[in-house]
Amino acid sequence: MTANALKKRIDKMCSLVSFTYRGKDGHIDPYSHTEYLLWYDGEEMTVDSIEKVMDTPFFCGKTLTEIAGEIIDTAQ
Repeated sequence: MTANALKKRIDKMCSLVSFTYRGKDGHIDPYSHTEYLLWYDGEEMTVDSIEKVMDTPFFCGKTLTEIAGEIIDTAQ
């Protein structure tokens, strides 16, 4: 998945976006356009914009933009 496609999917606010990265579970839970929960391997953080969702180095020290092509979508 490209970073742009992932950003658009999260920004639709439809549902939780779950994935695995480096064998560990993660997800993005968009509560509103000003509150998003980032969760990865038991750790969590709340950010206030889609830009921060994409650009915060939260996933093994990398941003969602950096890892977008490597994640495995687990939402089925």
